[in-house]
Amino acid sequence: MTGHTRILAGALLLTAGLSTTACAPSSSPVPPTDASTSVPTSAPAPSATPTPTPSPSGAAGAFPDCQTLIPLSVVQAQPRWAPFEFISQAVDAHEAPNLPGPLAVRTAQAATHRQDCGWGAPNSDSGVGVDMFRIDEASAKALVDELTAAPDEYRAFTIDDSPAFSTEAPWGISDGLVVYVFQGDAWLVMGGRGYDQAVATAVLTSALETLRAE
Repeated sequence: MTGHTRILAGALLLTAGLSTTACAPSSSPVPPTDASTSVPTSAPAPSATPTPTPSPSGAAGAFPDCQTLIPLSVVQAQPRWAPFEFISQAVDAHEAPNLPGPLAVRTAQAATHRQDCGWGAPNSDSGVGVDMFRIDEASAKALVDELTAAPDEYRAFTIDDSPAFSTEAPWGISDGLVVYVFQGDAWLVMGGRGYDQAVATAVLTSALETLRAE
């Protein structure tokens, strides 16, 4: 596994460990190490900023590339994320979308398009991932209704006037944050550790603004 893959996997993959009720999280992303306390690992530093894999030209439901949706400057402007680099982009990734909450998993599995983006700090497992799914609006409404009905598990708020939810998830030796936000047929999922709702709002607002300008 390359250094790029290690960091991306750390930011995007999700593990079991949450409640298995219909609304409660059933799994959570494998945590990247908090950038403020990370200890260098054996993963090599990226040798150069990689070229993102573009979305298929003209593909129905394709998202703009990751660096257009969320520029590196937006990521690096967040607390303790100045060392982050863009790591990778995967279109219609084959890994199972193990997200908090069984309805979320089923909704992701039925998505017509998926794109995963990852940013991280060289020489560490510190990073953050944003996964994007194209889902029909009926599925989006059902998932929003489910999350709204579980206030003990999901904190409801808004990001740039779009419905959003956050949940704490046990990752490794500490907890992390998973944030969902919905815009039309787009569902964005941000997962990582060492950030808060304000950071998620700043990062995901950039993506929403780009999507609305399409």
